[in-house]
Amino acid sequence: MIAMNRKPNLWLQLAIFILTVLIVLYTSTLVSQPRWEFCDGYTYYIYGEMACPACQSTKKTLTEMCGEEHIVFKEFTINETYMEEYQKLYELLELGDVYRIPLVVVFKEDTPIIVCVGDYDVETWKEIFQIQRDMEGLVIVDGKGQVKVGMREELVAKVREIVLGTAEPMVEKISLGEAFPIVIGAALADSVNPCTFSVFTALLLIAMARGRKIAATGLAFIFAIYAMYFAMGFGLIKIFYYIGFIKYIVAVLALVFGSLSILSGLRGFKSPIPMKFREIIESRIERAVNPFSAAIAGVIVSVTLLPCTGGPYLIATAILAKLPSFLEALLLLVIYNLIFVAPLFLILLAIATLSTATRKIKEWRTKKLGLMEVISGILLIAISLYMLFFL
Repeated sequence: MIAMNRKPNLWLQLAIFILTVLIVLYTSTLVSQPRWEFCDGYTYYIYGEMACPACQSTKKTLTEMCGEEHIVFKEFTINETYMEEYQKLYELLELGDVYRIPLVVVFKEDTPIIVCVGDYDVETWKEIFQIQRDMEGLVIVDGKGQVKVGMREELVAKVREIVLGTAEPMVEKISLGEAFPIVIGAALADSVNPCTFSVFTALLLIAMARGRKIAATGLAFIFAIYAMYFAMGFGLIKIFYYIGFIKYIVAVLALVFGSLSILSGLRGFKSPIPMKFREIIESRIERAVNPFSAAIAGVIVSVTLLPCTGGPYLIATAILAKLPSFLEALLLLVIYNLIFVAPLFLILLAIATLSTATRKIKEWRTKKLGLMEVISGILLIAISLYMLFFL
């Protein structure tokens, strides 16, 4: 009797389990189905940047409504052609005096039906689609949220041509292998720049006088220099993304900066930084008595030194801007700045572990400034020749 009672219970448990699985599968199917009707046969082209919160929000909203397969995100920082398409659409459709992102172009099959500037919620999107359905034309929502409808077939054809045209970059791109030696060479030229080296040694000589605080003070200064230069490099990359013919621009810059550096080194190095700026740097360095004040000094030094050390950095960031992958550009930017601050680490290590005399470092620094300027110039000219003959 006991065995007979267990058998029905087993079947009941199995039936409940199967029913639960079916309910879960059915529910997940419902959830995965599009939440509105404007999905099958529709494609949403989003122009913008993933660093833009409004662009991310728009992509998330449309993806949740229709799924990734219906979304094409045209990231400006990955492909310059996307920026050109975006500008052409803005001018063609008169979307406003101020450029705003995201800009979304909705296609039904191969026909654009909506062009919309801004980030909107689902209900607003439904209203826009209803307007399009009623008017049966190209609905245009400009940067101020004003709606107009384009009925001309040539306008629709022009939008289609811009959005569905070639996605290949219209400006010259550089591969990672081609960029690597240029960026490393520029970093080496920057790392031996007399402006950088003189301030580095000056700060660390002061840090040495702080006794036990030398490591903390020196490392705080290094970190501040690195962080500021990385931030400035990131900004320069974003700017150079929108400049074409970069190979020849960089080659000319390298040739000019290199020649000037060699002439400066042979004549005897003289800092191009105005005296007032140098006084600010020196006064700030003298106050670097702890890690916090050393970090502040590093931030100030980074900004004031840029006119003197900017040549190699401009060359490197211009090249990084032309890499096909923004992640590759950031990786090389990290490496560049590690090379740039490497001499500072060596000086800090020498002072901290070898008890190097202050006077010896001062004398060595003074004697070698011209030589370092010549070396920096030679490296920059080598970069110029490499680009002209091997790229």
